Amino acid sequence: MITSARIREELRPAGLDWITALRAPQIRALLAAGAFQLSLFDERDLAEITAPEFPGERLQEPAVGRGTGAQSEDLLRATEAAFGHLADKIAHGRGPKGKDKIARAVGRIENRYQLAKRFDIAIAEDGFTARRNQSRIAAEARLDGFYVIRTSLEDKALAADDVVGAYKSLARVERAFRSLKTVDLHLRPIHHWLAPRVRAHVFLCMLAGHLEWHMRERLKPILFDGPVLTQKPG
Repeated sequence: MITSARIREELRPAGLDWITALRAPQIRALLAAGAFQLSLFDERDLAEITAPEFPGERLQEPAVGRGTGAQSEDLLRATEAAFGHLADKIAHGRGPKGKDKIARAVGRIENRYQLAKRFDIAIAEDGFTARRNQSRIAAEARLDGFYVIRTSLEDKALAADDVVGAYKSLARVERAFRSLKTVDLHLRPIHHWLAPRVRAHVFLCMLAGHLEWHMRERLKPILFDGPVLTQKPG
């Protein structure tokens, strides 16, 4: 949601701080420029750097979840299975027909698994082919489980560990919105057109998320939502 353009055009002029994450191309550019080395994380799990591309900002690299090759392979196989199922339907006359419709069906699979760049895809009028691009897969594997957090907050305002914790806590916000929109309350579709109504809807969603957080904190003892404590026998 927070893009470089939004930071430049809206957040900075308003004097607001932010915490977000770099996109994969930006991370690769930093690696190519020698801003950091992946071997650094053989000795530590968190590093903080600055880079001229991001003046006045701090970059945290938590190497959390390194070695996720097995999960990536599972996703690749799931994508291949979905491609195979679609190709079989097309071959038996039960799938989309024509280059445009086939391309849209392939695109839906790409969006589902987010691995489009790891396959070479050729689409024709009567079918398509999809093959793994091993060089891209190897390049992406270097960054498996690795991400870079970007923030304008100074160290005295939020330490590096706390920046990482704040960024990861955004998953709670995503979970709350998913619960509001689809799982529990089903507040979609939304047809607000007037600005005050849009603001009111967003406010109610944020208020619900705020209440949920406080309820979870209060109910942790009976929801077993806190850290699990173990006690040795005797």
